Amino acid sequence: MNDLLRYRRERLPAALVVTVAVLLTIAAALGSARVDSVTFSCDVLMAVVLVVQFRLWDDLADAAHDRVQFPNRVLCQVERHNNFWLVVLVLFAFNGVAIWCLKSLTATVTHLALNALFLAWYHMVRGYFDKSLNAWFVLTKYPVLVFILADPSQPMENKTRVFASTAIVYVAACLYEVLHNSEVRNARRNP
Repeated sequence: MNDLLRYRRERLPAALVVTVAVLLTIAAALGSARVDSVTFSCDVLMAVVLVVQFRLWDDLADAAHDRVQFPNRVLCQVERHNNFWLVVLVLFAFNGVAIWCLKSLTATVTHLALNALFLAWYHMVRGYFDKSLNAWFVLTKYPVLVFILADPSQPMENKTRVFASTAIVYVAACLYEVLHNSEVRNARRNP
């Protein structure tokens, strides 16, 4: 349990996770015909749990690489990741039930497809591609999460806005990744 709390502090700072969740929810709400404070609040909470699930899964998938690049990270210092994988599975199930109850069948199927795609990517496919492609691929989760939060089965004020929001979210995530990686490289060069 202590390792999970250390991981949360290190890789899931509340300010970052909540900010990303709010931004994803705002992007989803842009094209929705029904946005009220209760729906928005529920969507932010749903986005938080989705972001946590995928961030942990990303880090677990990268643990072998990170042991060389970032040996001080919690996941790199822990011998076994069983508890972390259990958390990913619990979050996956929780997210699936929450989406099923609060959204629609379409959103639920999209969530399942996203998870299946990431499972295939991490455990079967990514080894066949250049490592730099991994960062760009894993960022595709953010526009898909916007799509899930917008609930494609609901009437949308303007579907074009929802799809534009997903594109903007992907571009913003890519820009953040480039800037963040640049900072990390500079920090390693100038300790």
